[in-house]
Order: sequence, then C-alpha cells, then structure tokens
Amino acid sequence: MSTPDTGQLQPGLTQSLAAISRPVVTTMMAVVVLETLLFGIFVVLLVTHTWLRLQYRSKEGSPGWRASPLMLTSLAIFSLCALHWSLTIVAFFFGFLNGTGSLGLLGLMLFYFQKMKMVVAVRGVLTVLTILVGYIALIYRTWVIWNRDIRVAVFPIALWLGQLGMGAAIAVLTFRNRDNILTLFNNSVFTANWVLMLCTNLYCTLFTAWKIWITCRPIGGSRAKMFMAVLAVLLESYAILAAWLVLFIVTHQTRSVIELAAVNLTPQIIGIVNTLILIRVGLQRPPPQATTRELVLTTMASMGEVDSRVTVLESKWL
Repeated sequence: MSTPDTGQLQPGLTQSLAAISRPVVTTMMAVVVLETLLFGIFVVLLVTHTWLRLQYRSKEGSPGWRASPLMLTSLAIFSLCALHWSLTIVAFFFGFLNGTGSLGLLGLMLFYFQKMKMVVAVRGVLTVLTILVGYIALIYRTWVIWNRDIRVAVFPIALWLGQLGMGAAIAVLTFRNRDNILTLFNNSVFTANWVLMLCTNLYCTLFTAWKIWITCRPIGGSRAKMFMAVLAVLLESYAILAAWLVLFIVTHQTRSVIELAAVNLTPQIIGIVNTLILIRVGLQRPPPQATTRELVLTTMASMGEVDSRVTVLESKWL
C-alpha cells in the first residue's frame, strides 16, 4: 500500500488537514492504548466471572452448564468487543506502517480515513451492535427485578426500538459517508441515539432502585443490608455508563476531538460495566430462607424458574 496522494488537494485544504492531523492522530493513538487496556480488563473480569460461576455450580452440585439470557448477552458483548479491538489494532498499525512517509501525521490520518475507511465503518457498526446488546441486558435485568412485570418493560423496550432505528440509520450513514468519516459525527442522529440511551439508563436505574428500596425497607436485618449492597452495586455501575453517555453528548456538542475516543471506547466500557455487575452482585451471599412476593433477583441458572406464589430472593449471578 502506498502513501495517500495529496497532489490533487488544494493548498488551503492541505493546510487545514495538517492543522487537525495532530490532535486527531494523538486521539487515535490514545484510543489504541486505552482500548487495549480496557479490553484486557474486560477479559480478566469475564474469566473471573466464569471461574466464580463454575465454583458456585460445583459447590451446589448443579450438573452441566445451562445457558441464560445474561450469559448469552455477555458472550455476545465479548465477541463484539474482541472484534472491535482487533480492527482497531489492524487499522492503526496498517496506517502507521504505510501512511506516514513524507507527509508525517497528515499522511497517517489520510491513510487511516481513506485506505482503511471500510474497517473504520465496520468498527462503527460493531459499536452500535454492542450498545444494543448491552441495553438488552440492562432492560432484562430491570424486568426480572420487577418480577417479570411486562408493564415495567414497555417503555424501555420502546426506547430500545428507537435505539435500533437510530443504530440502523447510523450504520447506513457510516457506509455511505465512509469517504469522509470525520464529518459523519456532525449528524444529529448520533445525539438522538445517545439521548435515547441516556433515557433508558435513567429509567432502568430509577425503577431498579425504587423496587429494591420499597421491598427491602420493611424486611430489615441482614437481608435488607445485603440487598441494599446489591442496589449500591447496580447504581454505581449504571452511573459509570450514564457518565460515559454524558461525556459523549458534551464532546459531540462542543465538536471536541475527544468524541472519537468516546465513541470507539464505548464497547469496552459496556462490557466492563456488565461484567462488574455479574461479579460484584455474585459475591453477595444471600441469607438463608430469604423469600418475598415483591422482588425478584434471580441467578443466571434460575432466570426461567420463577414461582408465581413465593419467589426466592437471590442475588448471585444477576
């Protein structure tokens, strides 16, 4: 592959591109380093979760390995994150090895966004898919906590369908505008999609907190403390995701180059937040004979085994 040809570029355009090449390339390098770090953390957390789950099932004498919605979403998120990270590494190093030359940082940026534009577009689609899968887990968790009351899930599902539509629009725009991928972020569909994500996050956070609070308040004792600890874990994790969404919206509105990092690191953030919930809630030990008719916090293995009369209040592998 040869260095991008700038012979046909107007002098003013060349100077303009050169002016933005340094912050853009610096952000690209930061994304490579940070995404590698975050993906490594995600892998360690996922392996830890898998080991803890195997240990738990071994102690309980549970035969075999039963799939559950949360386990399947975790595997899907991991696959998408792994592919996204791989493409990040490939795109950057191909650009670094083939795009610098006499143009320096400008050549690297042009090569990355011209010769590797298809890879960049695919990474954008992978980000959208990871977001959609991550929010399926978020909505599912809220629905389960509310004892599978479909009325609670109607609004977040509607928001998720809006995200699906916006995600499809983003995917189409990404491939149609892959020749000028940097200007794509100016499209308002990005802001609309992330606002829908923020609304879904806030809804699930508030309803989860409300359900756990009103149910555990009259229980008292060690059982209430344990489930309030579960609530703290969920709120902390959802707060991380909400803060990341706000970061994107702010950087998008201010046209900051940091927006590139906010978008490209999103899959790993979603993977880490989801796995942290699985591990931290899984470490909580449910008190013996803890039952309630109000609240459902089920294990991954027992998601489909809810007794309509008396529901076992568990916290492992939420």
